[in-house]
Formats: sequence, C-alpha cells, structure tokens
Amino acid sequence: MPKPSSGNFHLIKYADDTVFIELLSKNDVLQMDIPAHDLAGWCHDNDLFLNVLKTKELLLCNLRDNPVHNSLIIDGNNVEQVDSFKYLGTVIDKRLRFQEHSMEVIKKARKRLYIMKKLYAMHVSVPLRVQC
Repeated sequence: MPKPSSGNFHLIKYADDTVFIELLSKNDVLQMDIPAHDLAGWCHDNDLFLNVLKTKELLLCNLRDNPVHNSLIIDGNNVEQVDSFKYLGTVIDKRLRFQEHSMEVIKKARKRLYIMKKLYAMHVSVPLRVQC
C-alpha cells in the first residue's frame, strides 16, 4: 500500500510523532474514518506501530453546532476524542481560541517571576539571578 495521500488531508511526521490533519466539509464527517484506516494500514505494512491508546482525535469546527460523528475506531480500539491537546508546546482547543494555552503561559511566567522575586529578596547577585 502506498503512503496515504489525498487533496483533503496532510500527514506531518516527527521522530516519534505523527499528526494527521484532514479537511472535511460538513457532509464528509461521516466518512472521516476512511483516510485514518488507510494511515493505519500504511503503518502496519511498513512495520510501524500505531499506538491507538495514545492517539487522540480533535475535531476543529467553526460551526455553531459540532457535527455528529461516530468514534474513530482503529484496530478495534476507540480513538479518544478530546476538546484540546498540546501540539509542539501549544495547547490547541476545538474552537482555536488559545485561551487554555494563554493561561498555561501566564502560569509559567508567574512561577518564574516568583522565583526571581525570592532571589531578589535574598539579595542574590544579578548574574546568578540571570542564570536561573
């Protein structure tokens, strides 16, 4: 089986990660499992292990009501449907609002500022504070 390809989806590969992006019209939602099964078959034919238990499905939709679709099933296992996930350090949610990502960035910044404030209060020299 050749590498899965279509005008409607794109495959992004990393060292140990794969992202499968598919553009669907409202009427195509019921058939969205076909390219995923092609991908699973391609992985199997090329001796690549597709860990369905770590696989997540995120449906991005700008419609008022999300389209109803069945759970994606690969190798007899349901693929978990999520409302958001972290992709390359960015939290993406199903409406592309980035609120969850912004909150995560703010939380990290507050932790670092707290540490800097404590170091300043302990009169730690500036070069040492910069290294932290």
